[in-house]
Amino acid sequence: MTKRTCRPVPLQVRRTRAEQRKLVRTLHRAYLARCRKRYESGHADGLLDAVDGCVRTGRKVPLWAAQPFCERYLDWADARVQTLDQAFGISPLSRRKFRARKEHNRLRPLVVYRVIQLHTIEKKPIGGELFAKVAEELHTSEATVRRIYYDKLSEPPRKIFTNATLS
Repeated sequence: MTKRTCRPVPLQVRRTRAEQRKLVRTLHRAYLARCRKRYESGHADGLLDAVDGCVRTGRKVPLWAAQPFCERYLDWADARVQTLDQAFGISPLSRRKFRARKEHNRLRPLVVYRVIQLHTIEKKPIGGELFAKVAEELHTSEATVRRIYYDKLSEPPRKIFTNATLS
């Protein structure tokens, strides 16, 4: 039988882990503040995003989000409203808009990655020619590629792919 020994974790490793936890807490607080601001300005999806972010990270849902979430859910559960969309004040998407959103979400990482790759590695300027090439590769239109690339939801992948390509 081998003897196990417990070695203390080096001080530098403990400091790095503590700094990472502090950064994660700060980012989470900033995310919740942004969600609260959106919710208080009348965007119901801010409430859902806050609850989702807390549940996914295993953190407590703040009271400002938990109370309205439970009230709205109980409105639906007690049949005071017909749908969860009505309970949470979110307008449903038409079938056409739903399909478009679904397709954009599927294409988003592919479009952003390919545009960044062609721009940084092959030194092509971001513009119509580049978007046309990506559209041809992905079997879609240039307008769709342009719309997806400049969409607000594409900002995080753009930053990630840009940093990854430059590293």
